[in-house]
Amino acid sequence: DLDMSATGDLLDRLRHDLFEFADAVDTKDPDLGNASGAAINFRYMDLDNDCAGLANEINGALARLKLFIDVYFQATGQGDFTGDQFSIEFNADMPVNETEVINNAIQSSAILSQETVLANHPWVDNVQQELKLLKDQREEAVAEFGEFRPPAASEHNHAEE
Repeated sequence: DLDMSATGDLLDRLRHDLFEFADAVDTKDPDLGNASGAAINFRYMDLDNDCAGLANEINGALARLKLFIDVYFQATGQGDFTGDQFSIEFNADMPVNETEVINNAIQSSAILSQETVLANHPWVDNVQQELKLLKDQREEAVAEFGEFRPPAASEHNHAEE
């Protein structure tokens, strides 16, 4: 006879230990659904660090592999690519509270350049393109409505008389 209750408890403990020692996130954890954005990010932090380390190792291995590929291409007369560079970017999708990120960007706009604020905005993929769109938008508004200039002090005094 097999005690199903004890077997279930053992499987639950093994599952918990597996996720714990692997620095992984157990998506079936009942506490995960009630966690705040900061708590969720904290849970994913170890996994994100492991992924970043793996990405660095892979990039290093590919850089070493490139040496052999360069020699092969030279030996077979297919060209010299030793001066060419490459980079591989690994994107990790982490849970993000976009409203919080946008509000932080807006609050930082007084002390950071517009380019830096846009680079950290979650909806902006191409900062230079966004800067150009903003410039074009301003130029269109100026062309349509004219540039806003507050009245000079002398103009203001004449209006009161």
